[in-house]
Amino acid sequence: MLIDKVFENNWKDDFKINFTIPTYNRIENLILIIKNFNKFTNQDFGIIILDNKSSDFDFTIITNLLNNSKFGSKIYINKKHIGPDANVLRSMQLAVSEWVFLTGDSKILRPDT
Repeated sequence: MLIDKVFENNWKDDFKINFTIPTYNRIENLILIIKNFNKFTNQDFGIIILDNKSSDFDFTIITNLLNNSKFGSKIYINKKHIGPDANVLRSMQLAVSEWVFLTGDSKILRPDT
C-alpha cells in the first residue's frame, strides 16, 4: 500500500463520527485545527490526518498536540504525493465511523458545530 500509519492515540473503532483532514503543506493551519478540536465539549470523536507527503509536516509538533488531546487521532502519511483529489478520497476511505465529516486543512470548525 502507498500509505503508512505512523501514529495512533486514544483511538476507538466505535466513534460515532470521524473528522478527516487531508493536508498538504499547511502545518500552521493543521496546528490551529487540532488546538480548536481541543475546545470541543464532547471529545468522543476521532480525527484522521492524512498528509500528502508535505515538505513542512512536523511530526513532533503534531504528535505532541495529539498526545495531549482527549479525542482519538490517527496520522497517515502518503509514501508519495498523490494529488489533492486522491488524498481527499483516501482520507474518506480511512474513516471507520457511522458518520464522517470531511474538513480540509484550511477549515477551522467552531466547537458548537
